[in-house]
Amino acid sequence: MPHGEVVRVSTPYKGAAIGARLPPDATAGRTNREGVSVLYLASEVQTTLAEIRPHPGHLISLGGFRAKRNLRIARFDLPIGNFSSSDDRLGLFANIYHIDWLLRFPIIPEERHRYAVTQILADILVRRGFDGVAYRSSVGTGVNLCAFDPSTFAFDESVSAVKQVEQLHYTFSNVDMND
Repeated sequence: MPHGEVVRVSTPYKGAAIGARLPPDATAGRTNREGVSVLYLASEVQTTLAEIRPHPGHLISLGGFRAKRNLRIARFDLPIGNFSSSDDRLGLFANIYHIDWLLRFPIIPEERHRYAVTQILADILVRRGFDGVAYRSSVGTGVNLCAFDPSTFAFDESVSAVKQVEQLHYTFSNVDMND
């Protein structure tokens, strides 16, 4: 390193500093109301970064988490073939598919009130003994997991890292306009 050169060194957040926000600081999300602490995880780094919705130049701390025990996770992204034996089962599939769609439908920040339906679904799942819900990301290619009790996961320091956002890529489509 040449004399006088400045090198930026970053340390990732670790442990409780990167985990779920505690009440009353927990903000409302897809599966939790404001003040309710949950742990949101993603299946891959790219999906994690997309879910954070950072800006170029942001530094992002990543951490790994491991379940402390076997968990009961609700999933609604089931293949239709499992339901093709009757019209009644196809009707059940239609309901399950709709729940899957609600969980992965993109919601813009100005319309966070639309999370109310999936927050109610999460409340029902908690009452039914589920530890979390997995659903496809609306902004990435991976799967998200919401753990209803953050203490069911332990931080894994071996996979913690800091990433800097270099650029973002957006895909646009035309919107019909009425005169």
